[in-house]
Amino acid sequence: MHKIDVVADVRSSPYTRYAVHFNMEPIKVSLRSAGLKYVYLGKQIGGMPKDSSLYDDEGNLDYQLVSSSEVFKYGISRLVTGLEKYSIALMCAEENPAGCHRRHLLAPALQEFDIDVRHIRADGSLNTESDLSVPEKGKGSADSQQLSLFGGA
Repeated sequence: MHKIDVVADVRSSPYTRYAVHFNMEPIKVSLRSAGLKYVYLGKQIGGMPKDSSLYDDEGNLDYQLVSSSEVFKYGISRLVTGLEKYSIALMCAEENPAGCHRRHLLAPALQEFDIDVRHIRADGSLNTESDLSVPEKGKGSADSQQLSLFGGA
């Protein structure tokens, strides 16, 4: 459908208790059996880095600090290099890109390289950035959806 060659897992922690088939090992096996490659990039470009200096006093991730970090730049560089050869889908735990780091952190970094970023939704449809500029019915603004490292939001 979307002609994907590689799934880049950008979850900081590629494990879940609720849907264990999405844990790193099972998803890697499933993707390979479907003819797709898997690469884990969560340590470089995940949405919940372990470095506490990348969060503000309220525990919110500071995207500006993250995007200027060497670790993040390295991860984006790996992604950009991979895109020269493969069609890559970024996978994380958020279905809705409106409040996800894929949109607010990764997409702007990739757009600096003139890479067209589209978001695949659960039903297989695609959202462009202009689609996402209008909040979904019943949802708050994207900015109000950021999660806090320390709870709260």
